[in-house]
Amino acid sequence: MSGAGYFRRLARIVIPLHARDIVTGVGLMLVFCLRDLETAVLFYPPGGETLTVRIFTLEANGSPSVVAALAMIHVVLTLTVVSIGALAVRRFR
Repeated sequence: MSGAGYFRRLARIVIPLHARDIVTGVGLMLVFCLRDLETAVLFYPPGGETLTVRIFTLEANGSPSVVAALAMIHVVLTLTVVSIGALAVRRFR
């Protein structure tokens, strides 16, 4: 009856024990969201297309240099997320 509440137990026990797993899960989620084309094609609003949709559209209609530049931006974003995740996981070891 006089123990710690739910949120205090969560913040002081559960999250520190699972911090590495949480960081890994968030990193994987970001990587999968960066490369998700099917969902983005279905739900993007007019004028608000995502990077993957823009690359896909320009592959058929745009110049190859613009497509290559956007693809490199996409690769750099993905590598940045993976690098930050690797550093965070190494920190929690």
